[in-house]
Amino acid sequence: MAYFAGPNPAPNIKRDDYTLSIACNHVMLLTGMMFVQNLTYHVTGAVLLASLIVIPQSTAQQSKPAGNRSDWEGLKALYIETGGENWTNNSNWNVTLEDPPPPEQLTTWHGVTLTDGRVTGLDLSNNGLTGILSAEIGNLSHLRVLDLQENDLSGPIGSWIGTLTALVKLHLQQNQFSGPIPNEIENLVHLEYLNLRGNRLEGMIPESLGNLQKLQGIWLHANRLSGPIPQRVLNLPNLGWLWVGENPDLSGILSLTDPSRTAAIDFYLEQTGLCIDQRSTEVADAPIPDYACLLEEEWEALKRLYLATDGDHWIANTGWNFENRLKAETVEDWHGITIEDGSIQALRLGLNHLDGILPPELGSFTKLEFLRIDGNPLYGPIPDELSSLANLKVLSAAETQLCAPSTAAVQLWLRRIPTVLGLDDCTSSEAAISAEHSPGSWRTLPLWMIIGLGVLGILGTGAVLIAAFRKNNIPEETEEDEDEPDPYIDQWMTIQERLEEFIQMAASMSTLAEQSIHQSDITRDFASALKTLRSALDQRDQEIKRLQRGHDNAVFRKFVTRFIRVDQAIQYFLQNTTGQADHLESIQSLMMDALQECDVQQFQPEIGSDYRSAFGVAEHPKILITTVAEDDCQIVEILEPGYFMQGGNEKEVLIPARVAIYRFKPEQ
Repeated sequence: MAYFAGPNPAPNIKRDDYTLSIACNHVMLLTGMMFVQNLTYHVTGAVLLASLIVIPQSTAQQSKPAGNRSDWEGLKALYIETGGENWTNNSNWNVTLEDPPPPEQLTTWHGVTLTDGRVTGLDLSNNGLTGILSAEIGNLSHLRVLDLQENDLSGPIGSWIGTLTALVKLHLQQNQFSGPIPNEIENLVHLEYLNLRGNRLEGMIPESLGNLQKLQGIWLHANRLSGPIPQRVLNLPNLGWLWVGENPDLSGILSLTDPSRTAAIDFYLEQTGLCIDQRSTEVADAPIPDYACLLEEEWEALKRLYLATDGDHWIANTGWNFENRLKAETVEDWHGITIEDGSIQALRLGLNHLDGILPPELGSFTKLEFLRIDGNPLYGPIPDELSSLANLKVLSAAETQLCAPSTAAVQLWLRRIPTVLGLDDCTSSEAAISAEHSPGSWRTLPLWMIIGLGVLGILGTGAVLIAAFRKNNIPEETEEDEDEPDPYIDQWMTIQERLEEFIQMAASMSTLAEQSIHQSDITRDFASALKTLRSALDQRDQEIKRLQRGHDNAVFRKFVTRFIRVDQAIQYFLQNTTGQADHLESIQSLMMDALQECDVQQFQPEIGSDYRSAFGVAEHPKILITTVAEDDCQIVEILEPGYFMQGGNEKEVLIPARVAIYRFKPEQ
């Protein structure tokens, strides 16, 4: 090859040297060619390696996955329809893109949570959202938490809610949603917490809520819902909260099939017509549930009493309405009724124009302690069923025509009642009752006069019979038979014996009449006192009404003080007099009942406490001298108990307690 040829050798150089020179040149040429080839190879490899690194990275950058289009459309519609530009916090929200942003970008948006590339949480609570939720929000089909509470959203909760089948928590409270709760909510089979409180929702609570077996909490209070609570909702196995209060048009009785669930569920039923049936929720040793209905048998007894005694024409029948069975605490607002532990504890219907016969259903008030029906046109025997009122303490039937039947159960029951007023035995008052309810002048005659007239009638009849017998059976006397014995002597003796028996009976009846007159005097005196007391109680009721209107507080205190003074006087007579103690005890029982109605309580300072710091003690205590310095100013004796009136958390002393105290005086 030409490029291997070198220059011609010099003439003076030997041939071997020339040959060696040519060989060296060839070696150098080959070495250079190999270096160039190696260099080219390495450069080419580096370029190829770089392309292998750079090109895949670029390809990966170009193929990064975008977000789910369905989620993207739902978020975009929510932002636009609820004024996203004016949200309190809309950090990183960008809905101007044509294509969905990648998931890692969506996770930076305020309130958005993703799982496996899908939107599973949306928390935009208290964020200034306004307007109406559009149907596109239903595109967020993987949502597990939707929290839009405390915004200004309005309009209905649309049927789109049924497409969010993965929801576990739905919080839409404190907005202005209106319309009904959609039935499509039954599709949310995974829902555990439903909070729609504080909106303007209307209509009935859907039966379909009973399909959501995982529901633990339902908060629907402060809306405009109506009707009953579906039984299927009450039977949800995991329900722990049912708050439906502040819906005045909700009504009905909640009956739980499993009584143990009563204590397990936190109910809120204020300002509704709902109540919990005690009878179906009774558990041994379990407390009476809050919002308990009045027992059905007591409800029926009240209804019978109202109808049997012409309740529509009572002087006062405030609240008495039997349209729906109500909470026991609501029935306590009715005139004359006091409730304790879910049952009727007192019926105070005196001087209220109850007209008729007491119904036997009154025996259903098994926890009744006070029954005051005095001063009413009631008549007839009290029902035997009243003997089941084992807790009764006061039975006041004065100034009525009621009487007690002679049955053993009733008589034994009456003897066990501490205070019974104005209730005679029917055997001694049947004639008076009959006269009272028959026409003519007889209804004005007292019992003793009726008895006396009966005795006179018997004696008069006997005299007539004797005269007639003698006239018809005794022959005229002659001189011949003047000394003959009277053949009718035995008959005369028999008649005389019968007449003596009649006379003895008349004497006994006369004595009974005198006792009746004496008893009538006592009864009239006591009835007069009772009438005065009832008048005072009526006056107290009027003054309390004035007090509730913010007037005459001082007058009310003085009035209660008068009650206390009368009670103190009665106590004095009980302790220092004999005789009429039973009547005084009855009057004092009524007085204590009246004081309790006025929220007045008796108190006594603690013996041994320091007089200077004791509550409600009177000035100028009785002084007892002591030589023990540590006993100075200690209360040693209660001379008179004090009385205070409870007003909220404050106690107002009406009459201070009088005490005796030690005063230290060193020995001389």
